[in-house]
Amino acid sequence: MIYDSLEAMIGATPMLRLRRLCAAHDVDVDLLAKLETHNPYSLKDRPAQAMIDDAERRGLLRPGGTIVEASSGNAGIGLTWIGRGRGYEVVICMSELMSDDHKRVLRALGARLELTPASAGIRGARERAKELAASLPNAVYIEQHHNPANAECHAATTGEEIWRGSAGAVDLLVHGLGTCGTLVGAARTLKAHKPSVRCVGFEPAEAPLISEGRFQAHRLLGIGPGFVPKLYDPAVVDEVMHVRVADAFAMCREVADREGLLVGITTGGSIHAALELARRPEHRGATIVVIVADAGKDYLSVDGLFATDAVERSD
Repeated sequence: MIYDSLEAMIGATPMLRLRRLCAAHDVDVDLLAKLETHNPYSLKDRPAQAMIDDAERRGLLRPGGTIVEASSGNAGIGLTWIGRGRGYEVVICMSELMSDDHKRVLRALGARLELTPASAGIRGARERAKELAASLPNAVYIEQHHNPANAECHAATTGEEIWRGSAGAVDLLVHGLGTCGTLVGAARTLKAHKPSVRCVGFEPAEAPLISEGRFQAHRLLGIGPGFVPKLYDPAVVDEVMHVRVADAFAMCREVADREGLLVGITTGGSIHAALELARRPEHRGATIVVIVADAGKDYLSVDGLFATDAVERSD
């Protein structure tokens, strides 16, 4: 198939049955991975396109304008390649803690990158983004954590694709709580089709702000921003689980080993949570969907995630 633009390749991503992983953990479920890595860059290409479209429709973003956003990586990348392709300048504010791989990609795509102190987390990046949007001419702060277009696009696309791709068999959807747009948007659609679908979010065990009101800096990059996004809707999130950073890292390695699939950190957390759910007696025989938000190759610089520095030598 030939496409006329990279944007036309967003969405319609496949699902993969994780048979070997389920066999290794001796769980009787159908575990399906929605491969958002088949977007041009990641899951965040969907809301990036939707939020830019929305800003253009509302007259907030005009020719010669500047897109400003705070991001842990993927949303910034989506906004950059789409925004630059449409002729906008793009400024991405990011905690210096974030993956060096993402920083390199952002710069390569033409973003102006503003790094903020690691101690301030995503909140520090958001404050800087607000300052810049207010000071730059014709600039728009996208504000993905509070932008309704984020959740709406997942309701219209991701949720519908999961429903059709599973032939209506989906019983549980598991995803990390970052902006909350993916889980909340997809949950609304799935529950409209099948009210019994359980939609489960997870946060870092080290920083369970939504469920317990506690927060500290953590290494589950992409979720647990340190505040409750306006997009979070407890009416469609049936349960909030906790996943330790160490368990998410370990699952990334196990998925690579058993399935040959390199997944990002939050996806490791999603799969760990999904397997915990699979062990519950009430979920025997269930169809569980996890979303592979991005690829593990985008986190090779993260210490302790993959054994990328090990070199075997024989004399």
